[in-house]
Amino acid sequence: MKQQNILIAYDIQCDKARSRALYHLRKSALSYQDSVFELQLSPPNLQRLIRKLQPYISTNDTLLSVHFTPNACWQLGGGLPSLSGQFLVIG
Repeated sequence: MKQQNILIAYDIQCDKARSRALYHLRKSALSYQDSVFELQLSPPNLQRLIRKLQPYISTNDTLLSVHFTPNACWQLGGGLPSLSGQFLVIG
């Protein structure tokens, strides 16, 4: 099955739960920064990862999963646009 480009971000309040989620995400991530991870996973593998993360997400926490195309340029927030169009700007 074809792999998809995925961006996963979390906001987990409990230190112990956050550490466990971090462990699972780092095993699959191509790259990461703090609580944002870039992954390439097939849909079944993404579902498995989400199921592994669910026990660590409480009602006050947030887990965001976004599919994106490899050459997409995104800008979130009020940061400056990417000059090259080759990377994600979060600001």
